[in-house]
Amino acid sequence: MTSTTSFPERLREFRATCLQALKGNAGVAALYALLQILLLPVIVLINLQNAVSNYNAGLPAAAAGTAKQAESLASTLARSYNSLLQVLLPGAAVPMALLLAVVLCVRLFGYMQNRRSVDLYHALPVGRVPMLLGRWCAGLAVLFVPQAIGFGALALVARAFGIPGTGSGAFSAGFGLLWLFLGTAAAFTFAVFMAVCSGNTMDAVLSILGVNAGYPALLFCAQYLTMLTLPGYAISDGPSSATVYTLFAPFAAAFLPFLPGGLAGAGFVAWWLCFTAALLAASCLLYLRRKSEAAEDHFAFPIPKGVIRFLVTAAGGLGFGLILNQQGWGSFLFGAVAGSLIAHVVVEAIYSRGFRRMKRSLPWYGAFLVAFVVFYGILATGCFGYDTRIPNAADVEAVALEKTLSSYGGDKSIYDGKTHRTAIASLKPQLTEPENIARITKIHREIVDLYRPDGRFYTPLRQYSGPRIVFDYKLKNGKHLKRTYQYSWTAGGPESEKYERYTGAARQISEIPEFIESSDVVFFAEPENLKNIEFLSNNGQSKVVVPEDDARAELFAALRQDLLDRKANYSAAGDKESVLNLRLSFQASVTPKNAALKKKLGSYSGPVYLPDGFYTFFDENSATYRLVKQMNWDE
Repeated sequence: MTSTTSFPERLREFRATCLQALKGNAGVAALYALLQILLLPVIVLINLQNAVSNYNAGLPAAAAGTAKQAESLASTLARSYNSLLQVLLPGAAVPMALLLAVVLCVRLFGYMQNRRSVDLYHALPVGRVPMLLGRWCAGLAVLFVPQAIGFGALALVARAFGIPGTGSGAFSAGFGLLWLFLGTAAAFTFAVFMAVCSGNTMDAVLSILGVNAGYPALLFCAQYLTMLTLPGYAISDGPSSATVYTLFAPFAAAFLPFLPGGLAGAGFVAWWLCFTAALLAASCLLYLRRKSEAAEDHFAFPIPKGVIRFLVTAAGGLGFGLILNQQGWGSFLFGAVAGSLIAHVVVEAIYSRGFRRMKRSLPWYGAFLVAFVVFYGILATGCFGYDTRIPNAADVEAVALEKTLSSYGGDKSIYDGKTHRTAIASLKPQLTEPENIARITKIHREIVDLYRPDGRFYTPLRQYSGPRIVFDYKLKNGKHLKRTYQYSWTAGGPESEKYERYTGAARQISEIPEFIESSDVVFFAEPENLKNIEFLSNNGQSKVVVPEDDARAELFAALRQDLLDRKANYSAAGDKESVLNLRLSFQASVTPKNAALKKKLGSYSGPVYLPDGFYTFFDENSATYRLVKQMNWDE
């Protein structure tokens, strides 16, 4: 049968539905706008005014009214403004928007879960799609307009206090509003989709919570189990970013741009625009197929219930199993089965309002057990050779390592010489010599052999500790292969001998000269770049020395030799207290002249800022210690 309804008629139906929904929720919009104004511009205004008063109260009279005072005050206000937004946006604006999204979804689409209401609405001379889209647009308007009012007032407050740019990134008024728009739209559309799929309001709300909590929890538990079971795998090597953890959880993703370290680039925006559009399209299609009799039933469509039940069951099983894993592999399996069964029973009892349908849900629990056996079986057998895959030395262009496996401290970075904020290069150990690459692949093979069980499956480690060894191979074909190890053991157990071999491998790597030369700042700086030396005593006292040019060259030569001879930043067994501690500070802006530094910087040719170098000595026979005593620098 061909529909005779024209597009203009559907458009009129959409407009009428939207206006009627807006009129019915005008009070909610007004309340939300008031809360936005109170939570954003008013609080910011009060705090900025207090900052001005406190600044003026502590200012000397002679400095009042000067240009320096104005510049300092503007800087103080800008810092205060940004600090406030970093708290208010994720702590108040986003939670309030998400709460209103759920409330509006219930108000606008709650008729689907009431038999009398759904019969009334479906009897109206309005198509289902125009009805859904009209009420969806009305909901977004009720959410967006108060948000725009609040952020507009916030921008005016910032401008009134002379704050330049009104923040930065996600914490500026403009970008913050756009991020909030996107997160709110995605969360509201997701809630509408669940309302269409659910037969009653309680199930819709529980489904929203189930997906937004179950998906990130399951992904984290699966990755953590993989890290404990599969040698060479680390969470940082997999899809561990917050973007991936919130890929199908819009309520969690709404916080992402406003959290410290949260990344929300073009890919994040594109994904949520497309996913929101897909949710809206799916809602329209499912609403066309939804039967009116589904109101006050458990679910209009069974698929969401099955997905949510699986997410919660799997997350509960893996989570409880990992909690009991400290007691051994058997406890892990018991926890996985018991936790998943409990989670399954709880979810089914909530959705079914009792246990009468529990027997029919057991096959779905069996599906989880099968999935768990397959997943763990893949990990326990090495994930199709993942555990033993080592590239041929001839195919490797370079190997990047980490300094955390040795006593040399963590990795440092070289920054631009103007702002000292943009990292240009990392002082991460990197091996490029063919003989060193061959040596690394041999050591890597020895570590792999330590992990290989004798005719048994891999089992989850009870702990994750010990020296961390990372191999990041850059292959000649442009690909990368990365493996991360952190061998764990129990004192006095049969693995003690293997642990000694593991730490021995770590020492072998840290003793390679190229490893040392590629990771310490003293090999990239010239003596003329040195600003001063600070000597730090074991009792907390310090002394700063600015050496002569000739002495600087001698110091650099001594330090480089001691590092290669393992007499600097190295403590042998039996060493109790250091005999010398010093820190090298370099000029604020260094023009690259060192050949190794130029190679490290690549195409960058501007001035750089070198990080400080920290050195500890336990050996009085070291060249640096003898030079310091000869020059009387530490007296």
